Amino acid sequence: MPACLRGASPKIFLLYSSQVSKIRHPDIRHVGDIENVTEKQVKEWGPFDLVIGGSPCNDLSIVNPARKGIYGESLNMCSVLLEVMQ
Repeated sequence: MPACLRGASPKIFLLYSSQVSKIRHPDIRHVGDIENVTEKQVKEWGPFDLVIGGSPCNDLSIVNPARKGIYGESLNMCSVLLEVMQ
């Protein structure tokens, strides 16, 4: 365990980055699964200064022996995010 985390509450390891940002930055809109966002919502929420998103890393993780790398289907989320934003 890194020295900076020694003595930290075990609960800290149960939080996702989106949960932390909701606490520290309550004014940021979290939309969840980008595939469920409609064009109407994008127009209502915009214009945007910054959009942050990420895809599942199943196909990139060394923990997954069946990973497909950049050719895996889970990385499709990046193209879905770009499509929704256009």
